Amino acid sequence: MIKLLAKISGIFHRSPYVRGLQTLKTKSQRMIAGFILFKFR
Repeated sequence: MIKLLAKISGIFHRSPYVRGLQTLKTKSQRMIAGFILFKFR
């Protein structure tokens, strides 16, 4: 079971689509953080 999960996560981590999603996530988080900081300045 754990091996299967590791294999699946390995496939997902290798795919550029998932990597793009991760960068999109961090970008949106940064934007939200910047917006909050800007609002409370």
